[in-house]
Amino acid sequence: MSFDALVVGGGISGLSTAHFLLRHLRAGQAVDDSIPAVKVVEASSRSGGSIGTERVDGFLFEQGPNGVLDNAPDTLELISSLGLDENLLPASPRSSDRYLLRAGELKPLPRSLRAFLFSGVLSLRGRFGLLLEPLRSSACAAADESIAEFGRRRLGQEAVDALLDPMVTGIYAGDVEALSMKSCFPRMAALEEEHGSLTRGMMRRSKNKSSGGGKASPFSATLHSFEEGLGTLTGALAEELGENIEYDLGAESISSCAEGWRVTFSDGREETARALVLAVPACRAASLFSGPQSDLGRALETISYSSVAVVCLGYRAEDVDSELDGYGFLAPASEGLQTLGMIWTSSIFPGHAPEGHVSVRAMAGGTRFPGVVGKPDEELIEMIQRETGAAIGLRGKPVAWRVYRYEQAIPQYEVGHQALLEGIEARLGAFPGLFLAGNSYRGVSVNDCLREGKRTAGEVSRYLEKAASAHSSSQPPPPPDTA
Repeated sequence: MSFDALVVGGGISGLSTAHFLLRHLRAGQAVDDSIPAVKVVEASSRSGGSIGTERVDGFLFEQGPNGVLDNAPDTLELISSLGLDENLLPASPRSSDRYLLRAGELKPLPRSLRAFLFSGVLSLRGRFGLLLEPLRSSACAAADESIAEFGRRRLGQEAVDALLDPMVTGIYAGDVEALSMKSCFPRMAALEEEHGSLTRGMMRRSKNKSSGGGKASPFSATLHSFEEGLGTLTGALAEELGENIEYDLGAESISSCAEGWRVTFSDGREETARALVLAVPACRAASLFSGPQSDLGRALETISYSSVAVVCLGYRAEDVDSELDGYGFLAPASEGLQTLGMIWTSSIFPGHAPEGHVSVRAMAGGTRFPGVVGKPDEELIEMIQRETGAAIGLRGKPVAWRVYRYEQAIPQYEVGHQALLEGIEARLGAFPGLFLAGNSYRGVSVNDCLREGKRTAGEVSRYLEKAASAHSSSQPPPPPDTA
């Protein structure tokens, strides 16, 4: 069977691309058919990718991301269009504080520049470095540099170790010395480019926010999930797409053909489409290319990934001495821990743990300790408790747990990533009707994936519209009416 568009990958990127594309096509923007033919194929038995919620003995455990921030209009619009507004669950105000784990103790993470200057997170010399930030000269706007290089230049080495390194750990499970500032934190890099200083830029944005300019940064946004977990979102998208999704069908190879693109699947079947969207990790997409597309595949292979084990644990409240007031903590690389950080799930969303219990979710491994994902469940749980138990007052063993392992968890936007994307886009230009989507390219959060899904859907719609117009104009005129 031939389709208008075939989407390979049923994670949040593939689901959202198909959702927005069907909206375009059904509005008559691209084809005249009353029922546009769009299909999503997913290699596993479920949709959602790393997003998934599992209920275990009354606990709600998230397999991957645990929520979305409310500072993305596209995300809020999608949630509303799916009729999920009433199911939205904002994070509890109790979870507003964040911590660093240093020397075995939890240190409150200041929430403003002024608070940093009076906190114990940085030494006196480190705080003096923050004060000097507005006086430091700006770098060349065109230069790409690592997050560590940017931080040393603007804030000092101590700020890199104590602040930027944990931030990179929490988002990318990556190496602060390797990842690109412009690709990983484009808004922060833009502050220097636009204002010559992070401090001046944040002050001006804060002023704009107070005068009605909206949420100034991700740090001023509120995390949201759903009463039944984030899997509610991907579940609703999958339900809406219905029979447009086929499961347990892995793509083996792709090639161009007269109809557009041909995909060969693991069961030997072949299907064609005028437009093909690869909404899978770059490393997976690379494996589908051969022949004329080999150069594109080799470019995609250069995007590396961190491996992560997500360990969800449920305890009786009396077995945890700490109140767990806050969002959780991150561990700087200098601590030497295999545990990268921990989220105090039941403090963020109290309904996600049964009465009289608490739940936490630890992230372990990353680029620091890639072998961690291979450890057995019992060994991982023992490691988490040994490395973090004293800091949060763990006295007993968990009454419920789940471990989720990801060999290719989070793409690493290393220095040169923007140039790599430009090269990939140039190569894609030689293959009309082929599109790439997913978190391998322009953002790793759920909001980023939804934004990219909507953008990709618009590009596919315009391509189909243009192709349909060209086909129509190439047809011979009808014979004259001789009646």
